[in-house]
Amino acid sequence: MVLIGDGADATRVVFKVVDKYGAERAFADGEVRFEIDGPGIIVGDNPFSLADSGGVGAIWIRTIPNRGGKIRLSAKHSTLGEKIVEINVGPGKAG
Repeated sequence: MVLIGDGADATRVVFKVVDKYGAERAFADGEVRFEIDGPGIIVGDNPFSLADSGGVGAIWIRTIPNRGGKIRLSAKHSTLGEKIVEINVGPGKAG
């Protein structure tokens, strides 16, 4: 999947806490803090509190107008560690 770098295209990033066997951990707590690098912005709670969400959540990533490249999104938790996803962004159309 490639987003369009027009400032309007976006994607939802869904996350959940699981154990080493992949079983969901509904009673996870703490905060997930997101950092973004590249032609995008985070839309949503940052940091995201897991306490009220059952260990699952989502944020949106929206592109920046007239920029292409690769978005690198990291999610960090104080005890669960860090995960990174990358999202490709194609060039936006000049208006």
